[in-house]
Amino acid sequence: MELPDFLKTTQGYTLPYLILWKRPELVERIAQACKTDVVSLALSNMAHILALLLTQEADNVEAFTLHLLAHSTVEFKDISLGEIARPDAMSLATELLKAAVDADEGRKTRVCIMPSVRQPLETAADSWQ
Repeated sequence: MELPDFLKTTQGYTLPYLILWKRPELVERIAQACKTDVVSLALSNMAHILALLLTQEADNVEAFTLHLLAHSTVEFKDISLGEIARPDAMSLATELLKAAVDADEGRKTRVCIMPSVRQPLETAADSWQ
């Protein structure tokens, strides 16, 4: 398997960590391998990205998440978390539930009660009714 193919195949797993670790040059490399721009790449992987970023320990996890997204590309500088999460709330809810299941006991509670996590879960639940 060649590097561009590997980057395309693993983008859902690698992209969230590259954004967390503030590596925009590597995010750009994956975008090039996928023949797309960083914004489109991030949006197509947003459920994975948000599931990782929203479960980090930070004083203000929402501000922390938005800061990291803005660091990956300036197009995310003036966007709200709701604008990012709302279009793919169902996938985000699934990824957050997976993160909660895999988390240690202390972190499970924090993941499930955070307003930024609870809102996408409630939105997904409302759409199922």
